[in-house]
Amino acid sequence: MRHLVCTFFLCLSAILSAKDYTVVSPDGNLTMTFGVGEKVTYTVKAGDVTLVAPSCIALELEGGLVLGEKPKVSSVRKGKKAETIVAPLYRQSSIESEYNSLVLKMNGNWGIEARAFNDGVAYRLFTTFKKDIKIKNEVVEFNFDKDYQMTLPYSDLFKDKYIASFEKQYETEPVSHFKNHEGRLSFMPIMLHYDNAAKVILLESDVENYPGMFVNYNKEKLGLVGEFPPYPLKHKDTSNGVLRVSERAPYIASVEGNRAYPWRIVAYAADEKQVPVNNMVYALASPCHIEDTSWIKPGRSTWDWWNHCSIYNVDFKVGFNNDTYKYYIDFAAKYNFDYVLIDDGWYSYRNRNVMDANPALDIPMLCEYAKTKNIRLILWMVGDAFDKQAEEVCAYYSKMGVAGFKLDFFERQDQHLIERTYSMAAVAAKYNMLLNLHGVYVPKGLNRTYPNVINFESVFGLEQLKWTDQKKADMAHNDLWIPFMRQTAGPHDYTPGAMLNRTRDMFRSIDHRPMSQGTRAHQVAAYIVFDMPLAVLCDSPTNYIRESETTYFINSIPAVFDSTFVHMSELGNYLVMGRKKGDNYYLGAYNDWDARTIDVNLSFLPEGEYVAKIYKDGLNVDRVAEDYKLMEQMVTSADVLNIDMGAGGGFAIIFSKK
Repeated sequence: MRHLVCTFFLCLSAILSAKDYTVVSPDGNLTMTFGVGEKVTYTVKAGDVTLVAPSCIALELEGGLVLGEKPKVSSVRKGKKAETIVAPLYRQSSIESEYNSLVLKMNGNWGIEARAFNDGVAYRLFTTFKKDIKIKNEVVEFNFDKDYQMTLPYSDLFKDKYIASFEKQYETEPVSHFKNHEGRLSFMPIMLHYDNAAKVILLESDVENYPGMFVNYNKEKLGLVGEFPPYPLKHKDTSNGVLRVSERAPYIASVEGNRAYPWRIVAYAADEKQVPVNNMVYALASPCHIEDTSWIKPGRSTWDWWNHCSIYNVDFKVGFNNDTYKYYIDFAAKYNFDYVLIDDGWYSYRNRNVMDANPALDIPMLCEYAKTKNIRLILWMVGDAFDKQAEEVCAYYSKMGVAGFKLDFFERQDQHLIERTYSMAAVAAKYNMLLNLHGVYVPKGLNRTYPNVINFESVFGLEQLKWTDQKKADMAHNDLWIPFMRQTAGPHDYTPGAMLNRTRDMFRSIDHRPMSQGTRAHQVAAYIVFDMPLAVLCDSPTNYIRESETTYFINSIPAVFDSTFVHMSELGNYLVMGRKKGDNYYLGAYNDWDARTIDVNLSFLPEGEYVAKIYKDGLNVDRVAEDYKLMEQMVTSADVLNIDMGAGGGFAIIFSKK
């Protein structure tokens, strides 16, 4: 009995010795509470609903020191801030950011900074050591009080689990089912579905000189835990010039001891329509490092790789030659494109020297020719090859008139790779050059810090249909989830615009003659639904000339917008995305595999009359997915449009003020 009494008082003493520190969102709904006792934990609530149950925070340093064990708070500071963030090349031209903050400084040269917004909370660790340190691990947990459904992308199952394409379709299952995917990791964003229909999106931001975070299941609690790729010590060169990690260190990062670490974000939405317009990743990233961004031009680009340069009805032999790319330039000028992208083949990537152009192409001549047509070139290359001689490459090709580069095959997010992408962005910005990163990690704020990084791939986009078979491809489902998942992190390069469209049962993966799964209107709607500051049209000029009505319609849609909103949504079933640019409004809609009719209320329009130019599924789209109807009518904010959407269909509408 005496033992039981002693045990009770010891437990009670431990509870009472723990102290809570809380930060609350400006609207009072979200609460983030840090418990400081034997360890540090955090909890997140929306009203009375627990979004994140007590979850540990710690930083494990090389040598055995753990920042987060038996912590002692030395100072507490609270604050609040409201600001307008200018957002070039983002889904809206500016962001109104308001938050309350909490800073806990701990004994032992470390602390926690937290911010509570109305649409989510975030925290990050910081250290104040005078010397460099090596970080063995960062403890990041997301624990839950119930076995909620979650939607997430599982990573590739490679021998090295830290190699990833970051191009996966989404799966929805209970949190507990993660353990059934032994050996696989997930990457962010991850969505949690709560009983009251609220959503939480797990994200990270401001990941500079630090590894990106994968997610694994928590073996000790119902939840998820962060997992970081160890620091690469050695690399091996491959036949295509891509560097692979051959040896990793027993730590995840080597850093300056006086610094802040990445933000761990729990974004919140009471209504699913709030999810695609959550701006926390952008708002928490380091401010723009480019003083003048006026030279960064969004726009449309042609692309040769997806369609294998399938040009015909011409009087020259198509291939890697000057005639072919002069044709691309002429086509781009006629149909109001801004860029021509020259992909793999313009240099020999096997010799790793991007200064050694294919002798069949006269790049300086093509740049001069493009200039006369108000078109600029973008050149593809292996990212590692660019990195080896970035300064020389940028100096040479910028002087020639090249607009920028599409860099490919990174497939990692360790500290070494993350830091290289920041470095490459800085060098490119020095020479006023754009970067479109492919085979790369999901964005984590780099596009705010360096907005010349105009697109990231890291999406299961249209190129996947060149090799994904009929049973595994589910593009209607995939495309509906992208705005709620991948797009919350930042812009992507989906590369839509296929003119060969097929119903689900008629679709086949054919590399040299690729097609889309779903309707023509679905492809057109992508240019409104998706965030793509560099909007690439994937198909052949021959197909776009044949379908010129569609081509002109697509290229009349802006690449960036002043504002974005979700007009209508049933998650996983259909989505109607709204945009505004100047006085014009745009609606883009996606549908799942069930044909449906929806009533679109136009109450979002200001007073006055508008010309509505409507591109929608045709009456026979169930037979021929390319069937569409383009029509115009006068509308006002009092009108309701009754629109049919086919299986895997959609629509796009441009509203122009009369």
